[in-house]
Amino acid sequence: MFAPGSIAVIGASADPTRIGGRPIAYSLKAGFSGPLYPINPERPQIQGLRSYPAIDAVPGPVDLAIIAVKADAVLENARACAARGVRCVVVFSAGFAESGAEGRAKQQLLSSIARGSGMRINGPNSLGLFNANIRAFPTFSVSVEHCMPSGGRVGIASQSGGYGGYVLKLAHDRGLDIGNLITTGNRK
Repeated sequence: MFAPGSIAVIGASADPTRIGGRPIAYSLKAGFSGPLYPINPERPQIQGLRSYPAIDAVPGPVDLAIIAVKADAVLENARACAARGVRCVVVFSAGFAESGAEGRAKQQLLSSIARGSGMRINGPNSLGLFNANIRAFPTFSVSVEHCMPSGGRVGIASQSGGYGGYVLKLAHDRGLDIGNLITTGNRK
């Protein structure tokens, strides 16, 4: 999860300020060396990159996929990632265990997809993670925009994305070089 050679963004946006646009913009700005695969069936190109209609249309291997779509579309996309052999998924989408009984049931289904395929899932309801040392930014944290980490040996782990972003800003203001950050979201 922390060392993807390639990243797909399901629900990719041409707007670099939207949830599905930030990870692409951050990784491009930072100089991520691996392929970035925007997934959006309505756009042939996103932020200067060729876009694909679905994860199964991507021509190369996908190490990590970000799912940034409405909660109702997460399970079908997680299944598609599992079928494609994606090993790690970051689910930005909310509307799972934090939202009540129906959301808990959806989250249990998401967990069963992961267990059945061996796929690792960060989230749902996660702000994502990053590895500044390899310039990979599968996150939509606004904190990255204001203090793009350059890499280092210090890492931050936080359940809360907002709190993790706040700690990142504090560390940056104090001159600490942050290499990794992970926000776990709902975790299970």
